[in-house]
Amino acid sequence: MNSLFLALFLLAIAGWIVGAIKPSWVKLPTRKSVSMWFGGAVLVFFILFGVTSSPSTAPAIVATTEVSPEVPAVTTQQENTPAPTATPVAAPAPAQPDLETTLKGIVAKATGTTDVAYRSIEIENDDSDRPAGSKMLTVDVNVTSFYNRDAFIKDTGKLAAQLFQATVPSSLKPYDIFIWFHGETTDRYGNKKDSVITVYSIDKVTYAKINWSNFDPKTLCDFLKQEEKIQGVGTGPSCTITANVQ
Repeated sequence: MNSLFLALFLLAIAGWIVGAIKPSWVKLPTRKSVSMWFGGAVLVFFILFGVTSSPSTAPAIVATTEVSPEVPAVTTQQENTPAPTATPVAAPAPAQPDLETTLKGIVAKATGTTDVAYRSIEIENDDSDRPAGSKMLTVDVNVTSFYNRDAFIKDTGKLAAQLFQATVPSSLKPYDIFIWFHGETTDRYGNKKDSVITVYSIDKVTYAKINWSNFDPKTLCDFLKQEEKIQGVGTGPSCTITANVQ
């Protein structure tokens, strides 16, 4: 293809020269029309010739290395000595004690007439109406026995307040915290089963409003119920007793 454009380029130049001498030889009326047609053809074929020209390649330079005669290696005692082993670097200590260990200790030291035991902790992504990346933390506690309803509410309120104060400032930084108290319940047919009997919940915004040093934790359930009425259902604070606690 490159050779064809070269031939056409040369023919266009020849035609231009001939037409400049006598336009009728190239079947054109004037020298101006000769310059227009053949001049344009020369320019076009010159560009096409340049585009289709393959780039010149420089000759490859092959480097040669002179091989020196092989010399026997001299082994010294230092070369046979194994390299010292690098001392492993210890991982940095965590910024705070393990949260679950802390929660177990709080539940184990709970006071009152309600017998409780730590059960589990769960962290998961929060609901879509929370800020992006928010976490929801749930602490489960078993209740084995209690004195009466009033004592149960006061005791679980004190414990829930302590668990809230341990989880909200933790490195997990949850937005919503739930404390689920589980216990054995009996239905109307006499069947017993493990059920959630009370749920305390709070969000970090409500938590930040409370002066915990002056707050009476025994009234936490009533306080959260009032906050739920003020802020609206599903906003964060709530205290729900799901079983018939006598």
